[in-house]
Amino acid sequence: MIFDQTSILLFINHQSGLAIFSNLDGRFGSSTPKIEYPDQHWQIKPIPKQDCFQIISLHSGNALFSNADERFGVSTPDTNHLDQRWQMKSSSGVGPGFFQLISQHSGRALFNNEDGRFGVSDPDMKYIDQLWKAIKVVNKK
Repeated sequence: MIFDQTSILLFINHQSGLAIFSNLDGRFGSSTPKIEYPDQHWQIKPIPKQDCFQIISLHSGNALFSNADERFGVSTPDTNHLDQRWQMKSSSGVGPGFFQLISQHSGRALFNNEDGRFGVSDPDMKYIDQLWKAIKVVNKK
């Protein structure tokens, strides 16, 4: 799963079918995927000399984070903040293109249940609420 930093992506959860969003007014969560909704557009920004990346909302400008104390959300991007460093772990059991988003700092995986719960928990590939797919929207010109 390779995306360059110009790829505009929607992150859609396998179980819930919802996409991650981040609004200008500070709201953050998951909702029905709509390519035309800019608050669902994200980019992956590799962190130099690290095996990780930031996930940055193109709409709000904020980066996804997960702290060791189980808090998660979005905040001002800073490559020095360890809680903004993520890795993708591919899933082979569900089908091509699915992966876990795992925080390098907390070691926790992002999840989204059918019942609406959205958070981070210990990674386990058998939980399909932890599996995501990145849908490429467009490339910057």
